Amino acid sequence: MRTIIAVFAFLLVSTLTAQAKEKAICDASGACANKSSNVEYKDCLYKLAEEQDKELNVLYKKVRAMLRDDFDKVETSAPKIWPQIRDAQRNWIKFRDNQCSGEASIAQGGTAAGGWYSDCLCRLTHQRNDNLRFILKSWGPQQ
Repeated sequence: MRTIIAVFAFLLVSTLTAQAKEKAICDASGACANKSSNVEYKDCLYKLAEEQDKELNVLYKKVRAMLRDDFDKVETSAPKIWPQIRDAQRNWIKFRDNQCSGEASIAQGGTAAGGWYSDCLCRLTHQRNDNLRFILKSWGPQQ
C-alpha cells in the first residue's frame, strides 16, 4: 500500500513539475510575447513546437535503442517491452494531432488557428518528452 501511495505522490509531483516546465517552454506569453506581428508570433510558436519535436525524435530513438536492443534481447518469459512502447508512441501521435486540430478548430478558421495549433503541439510534445525521459531514467542503466 505504501508503494502505491509513493508512486502516486511521485506521479503527482512529476505532473505538476512538467506543467510548470511546459508553461515556461511553450507559453506564448513568454518567449513569443514580444513579437511585433501576428506572423512573427505564429512563427515563434511554430519554432518552439519544432524544437520539442526534434527533442522527441532524439529521446524516442534513445528509448528504442535501450528497450529493443538491451531489454528485449534478454531471454525471458516476460512480454517484450519495445512493441508496447512503440504502439503507445504511434497512438500518442494520433492523439496529439487530433487534440491539436480540435484546439485549433476553436478559432473557426481565423488567424489564431495556426498559433493555437503550434502551441498545442509544443505543450503536448513537451509532456511526451517528459514521459520518454522518465522511461530512460527509470529503465536505463543504473549507476
